[in-house]
Amino acid sequence: PGTRVLTSTRQPINGSPAVITVFDAAAGQDIVRGMVAHISFAGRTYRLLGYTPQARFNAYARQLEAVISSFGPVTDPAVLQVQPNRIDVVEVQTRMTLEAFANQYRAAVPVAELARINQLEASATLEPGMLVKRVSS
Repeated sequence: PGTRVLTSTRQPINGSPAVITVFDAAAGQDIVRGMVAHISFAGRTYRLLGYTPQARFNAYARQLEAVISSFGPVTDPAVLQVQPNRIDVVEVQTRMTLEAFANQYRAAVPVAELARINQLEASATLEPGMLVKRVSS
């Protein structure tokens, strides 16, 4: 039971100091094998982790290595300018469907996602006084 380190190496990833460890870990009755990288970047340590059933690790090892080696600074201006969506809580004033609510408040996400956020069905009818989360950009 527990975790067993198989290999652990220090190697830079895109110029940032890193330690990459391959390990086995108990997952209930099964054993998983994984790869974790601890990467020091801009005064912080980032952890990237991937794992799979032990018997399938060799089939995924190169993909895990590719994901880990892709870590680096973001320089794409389009990515750097992305702003997060905001969530506000709104008190419903009149009876309406969740779809009507999404249209009225110009939801930044599809109705199905708005339903999940509010723990409702997409076909739900909202009653006056209900508090409903809305997502705006």
